[in-house]
Amino acid sequence: MKILARVLPFFIVCLAITACRADVHEVTSSIEFDQIITSEPRVVVEFTSSSAVHDRYGQIFEKVSGLPEFSGYKFLMVDVGKHRGIAMRHSGVSSVSMLSSSLSIPTTKFFKNGHEISELQGAVGEATLKSEISKMLGK
Repeated sequence: MKILARVLPFFIVCLAITACRADVHEVTSSIEFDQIITSEPRVVVEFTSSSAVHDRYGQIFEKVSGLPEFSGYKFLMVDVGKHRGIAMRHSGVSSVSMLSSSLSIPTTKFFKNGHEISELQGAVGEATLKSEISKMLGK
């Protein structure tokens, strides 16, 4: 019984996280990124690094992507180490050496009908992320 009491809360948390997860798509190329941004009406993009992919904010990003109120949104993850070209284009810099000083990790960008409309720099909490998505991209 003691073992069950210890394991059960962990199991419930795992189920809750799994139930809230949606498909956060990891971008594999610049072409794919551009196709998704232009074909989807509402896109939320997390610019991150491979060392930070499973950090606390990444978990929040995944959880929020699975919430029913955001089912019509596309959530993407761009690893800036793998896709420097995409990161440079969306940070406004012209060289890789300037990239790390101009793009905070993580940075969340909001796209509506193919156009970047806003961004959040740095990690934020779940409530802030949900609020910003609703405010920036609407329903």
